[in-house]
Amino acid sequence: DFTESFKGSINYQLEQSLPIYKKKIDSVYIDKSFEYIPEPIKQGIFINSKISLNYDLYKNGNSQEYFGVGLGPEILIGNFKKDFFDYTRLSVIPNYKFNSGKSIFKFDHVSENFTLALNFDQQLIGPFLIETQGILNLEKDSNEYGEFIYSKIGINLKKRSYSFGIFYQPTDQSGGLNFTLNGFK
Repeated sequence: DFTESFKGSINYQLEQSLPIYKKKIDSVYIDKSFEYIPEPIKQGIFINSKISLNYDLYKNGNSQEYFGVGLGPEILIGNFKKDFFDYTRLSVIPNYKFNSGKSIFKFDHVSENFTLALNFDQQLIGPFLIETQGILNLEKDSNEYGEFIYSKIGINLKKRSYSFGIFYQPTDQSGGLNFTLNGFK
């Protein structure tokens, strides 16, 4: 009976970014040219890595666990200071999960062991930035092989101190608003 079931989780994630080529930042001082961003963009080519550990415990002692690894390139170009197309970000990270056990719920069962995470962000005009994300299923034995199992597209208005946006997730047929205040650590 799912109405009386529960789930407990322990997870850990480590993400690192290794610069392959890093463009020198002209100035770290924030002046009026930083209308759309709170700090200088760290432009360059990077290798990003991700390690994930997860353990889920369900009612009656059922469990699911996985160890995931991912490694791939990221390219950041532009300063986000000009009015048109002055910022582009592209990231491609293949991920592989070694898993065991099974969830009692469909919504959180780890079934796709091999995926490709894709991210593309582009400044359009002024403070408007389009952000896209997708996870492509590369698990050959899956019914959803070659399909996006997660996708998100959004448009954000970015200013130095805040960001406001709207997004839509086609795979879930859901959407929403986001608001971020910059400058808090």
